[in-house]
Amino acid sequence: MQVIKKVWGKEVVIVDRLLYTAKLLVYLPEGQSSKHHHEIKTETWTIMSGGGELESERAEKLLTVGMQITFKPNRYHRVTAGSGGLTIFEVSTAERNDTVVRHKGCESNPPPGGAESDDAFLRRQEVLIFPPLQIEEKPDAG
Repeated sequence: MQVIKKVWGKEVVIVDRLLYTAKLLVYLPEGQSSKHHHEIKTETWTIMSGGGELESERAEKLLTVGMQITFKPNRYHRVTAGSGGLTIFEVSTAERNDTVVRHKGCESNPPPGGAESDDAFLRRQEVLIFPPLQIEEKPDAG
């Protein structure tokens, strides 16, 4: 897995193949992405934990656990995490040839900060999402 730090939190790339990519977008509390769109990439999100707000061409929406959203190419979007942070599971077409267009004056914003350090929050979210594997050994039936 590859971890990419962002102003708003981090991306955890789970798999990156020729035709598709799967990753987690882990937002710090009140972290905000840039307002942007992709020229080629189609992405589908599932909200895994936390909550926040989505600004898109179509509407502004509250993001809640279990919600699924698909963005087709050239549809702008921007996310602001709530006070408890936000984790999104994203499956998309491959990113290799995609161009991300960031809208001027709508850059990513870091969270305002709080009692818990950013790194501690992100580590805690990772443990919630990727708990240690419990492997049960069974005797060989043969």
